[in-house]
Amino acid sequence: MKGLLLKEFLMYKKAKALFISIILFFGLFGLLLPIFLVFIPFYFSIVIFSSYGADEKSKWSIYSQSLPFERKLYINAKYDVALIIAIATSIFNTVIYLISSLIGTSHFNIRALILLWAVGFGISLLPFSISMPFGYRFDSKISVIVIIIAFLVPVLVVPMGSRADLINKLVNPFPAVSTSLIAMAIIIAVFLLSWFISVKIYEKKDI
Repeated sequence: MKGLLLKEFLMYKKAKALFISIILFFGLFGLLLPIFLVFIPFYFSIVIFSSYGADEKSKWSIYSQSLPFERKLYINAKYDVALIIAIATSIFNTVIYLISSLIGTSHFNIRALILLWAVGFGISLLPFSISMPFGYRFDSKISVIVIIIAFLVPVLVVPMGSRADLINKLVNPFPAVSTSLIAMAIIIAVFLLSWFISVKIYEKKDI
């Protein structure tokens, strides 16, 4: 299992400089306006999903069949990395938010902090959770289409004015702590359900 996790992280090694640049760029802007912090988990949600496409292109699934581990462990590694990155980006965003509160560019609010975690988890894990089962059942191209549709439907169906009103009601004032915690619980439940479905699909898949 450790080897599979190491393999996942080594895939991102070549892009290390880009990762650091993205984190520093949005982190610095986040000091002035915390809303910029949501772009960090959004970027890494794309990075996490891209690892599946890389495996598909390199025929890793075929090669992995000669290795002494269960198929389930391969799926576990993907989901473990996604969760680790979601937690890591949320911790980083928390640090930036606390610094911005100390230097006076924002006012500390516990509801805003918990909302930041909920949004970070949602942006990091929901696209991943929705797309991965489709990727294992079909291929990465289908899963990309699914995730694009998942993002575009609310944008196209809900009128611009209504979207603005909805966003304003959600974040101004900040939702109650219980609302954000419930949202995080739902996100984690979707994540676990996605993992379960992906495991079942991959175990039965003819590679």
